[in-house]
Amino acid sequence: MSVGDLWCNDTAYRLEGPVQDNFQHVIRISVNPEVGEISVVDYAERRVAQQTASLDPGDLLARSRTKLDNDRPASRCIFSLMSGDDRLLYQEDWYVVHHGVGYRLSAQFTEHSLPIVGPTVEHIIRSFDPHFPLRRR
Repeated sequence: MSVGDLWCNDTAYRLEGPVQDNFQHVIRISVNPEVGEISVVDYAERRVAQQTASLDPGDLLARSRTKLDNDRPASRCIFSLMSGDDRLLYQEDWYVVHHGVGYRLSAQFTEHSLPIVGPTVEHIIRSFDPHFPLRRR
């Protein structure tokens, strides 16, 4: 498809998981096809700056460098934020860069669902491979 200069690719995937603690768990994968040759740390810092500017109220709780199962470098950030119904949520964002394409993998949890659903979500995110964004195991 030829879209011209005024349109851009804003591909996103939404993986729907279980309902736990009356909260629908979702993993969102956002694809930014034109980040260029940038390190994953720089890409994450740029995206985190955008994220923290839009969180109201919300805080960046932790930031770390890590790797996916395929040894690809990743950056992981954990935020706290309040939902529209004044519920405390935790959001994990993972950032990956591969051949000039940036990926943000994001999931939210309640305080009670984090220890239950969190390990499964981490396993799914760590299995991410930019060559094959979605596949069944």
